[in-house]
Amino acid sequence: MKGTWFWHRGAVLLLALVGSSWFCCAGPAQQRSGEQDTAQQALLYEAYTLAQLARSRDDMETALAAARQAVGLRPIDAHLQLMLGEYLRWAGRSEEAVAALSRAVRQCAESMDLYLELAVNQELLGLNDDAERSYRLAVQENPDLLLPHAAYAQFSARHVGLERAVEILLAYLGQHPEDADGWRMMGDLYRALADWERALSALQTASRLEPENEGIYVVLIATARELGRADLAEQYAQECFLRHRQGVDCRIELIRTLDSGNLDPLVRHNRTFAILQVLSRAIGANLVRLRQVELQLTRELDATRAYLFLASIAVDRRRNSRIQSMTAWSAYRLGEAYLAIKYMRRVIDIRPRSAEALNFIGYSYAERGERLDEAEELIRAALEIWPMDGNIQDSLGWVFYQRGRYVEAVKWLYAAYLRVPDVAEIAEHLGDAWAALGEVERALEMYTRALETATDDRAADIQKKIDALPIEPTL
Repeated sequence: MKGTWFWHRGAVLLLALVGSSWFCCAGPAQQRSGEQDTAQQALLYEAYTLAQLARSRDDMETALAAARQAVGLRPIDAHLQLMLGEYLRWAGRSEEAVAALSRAVRQCAESMDLYLELAVNQELLGLNDDAERSYRLAVQENPDLLLPHAAYAQFSARHVGLERAVEILLAYLGQHPEDADGWRMMGDLYRALADWERALSALQTASRLEPENEGIYVVLIATARELGRADLAEQYAQECFLRHRQGVDCRIELIRTLDSGNLDPLVRHNRTFAILQVLSRAIGANLVRLRQVELQLTRELDATRAYLFLASIAVDRRRNSRIQSMTAWSAYRLGEAYLAIKYMRRVIDIRPRSAEALNFIGYSYAERGERLDEAEELIRAALEIWPMDGNIQDSLGWVFYQRGRYVEAVKWLYAAYLRVPDVAEIAEHLGDAWAALGEVERALEMYTRALETATDDRAADIQKKIDALPIEPTL
């Protein structure tokens, strides 16, 4: 049984994935002895199944009733007792859960899961002395399992202190020095204590025992950075790269290490590009994976590094129009319109009839009021390919708007709005054109509809436009 721990601000969150429970007797899915009544067995299966289904539908009253029925039919089954205890806790009835689980552990003293569930409910009720006793009994009954020690350490970190949690895990590791998960947890504990040297030692042991675990390398790199050992962080990162050619997390930590140093900005940029290029080359033309990594880099680093990642693969795969297009959109989201146009021109070189690329470049110029003749030419070429596309119609309407030809702008923008009425930008554009023609009520209607689907930043700008309309107050 393994768990994943996160230590944060002196507190510990344990996500334990328990594959099975320890039972005093057979669980409901196991063969019943021939002496037991078939009708009772059928009732048990019915109650058990109903409890599970009701829980999956968040129907806690039905789930509890069925769980109680199942326990009544077979009261010495630890699995059923545990199910009832969990359901009571989920229903906010921890007092009843404690009573039921206390009876259950007297019948089945060796069940680790029952003790742990009892301890959780006792802690929820503020019965910390009782909870501590239950965690301790779970450890005593299962001295060779990490999970009860980890849960006991978690409890101790919350209510006694991180030092006590360290003592509990060290006692376990003294008897089980080859448990990589235990050393990983110990490293996280020392990190929470800001004891970086001991954290590094514990994590090195975990890495030696489980060298294929990328997560351990990630924490090793971060710990080396906290120690000011960029060279050590680089070493761990390289080891991680060798084992995880498509791994992202180690690269993110190494880039963070570069960011925390005093490198010349150009040197840092080039090194970051090189790190990301090795990753992109390992992924290749797997567009789904490239998009996943772009999103992760945006979320955990920033949009600039996400763009650099795609730019690094775009260099290698100049004839892949979809990669060039992805990179263009990434540059556009970064606010680098001219870079985006560069990549979309490559798409047109590869696929001259790409309506997406033709419209993208044309609208990019129209958005800035630049090269409007070329913008119109590109957008009309896109319309020949996709004549009924509302986004392309909007682009052409915006070209006319930028030229001050508002009647023609309304014609195309209204056609676009009819095609895609849920796109805030198109409704806003139509509102702008109506406002330019002095059609205040129509402009207000379009701005109001744009607000319904606009993002927060756009909504603020649209509201300013509404406020600026010369609307006469009603009497």
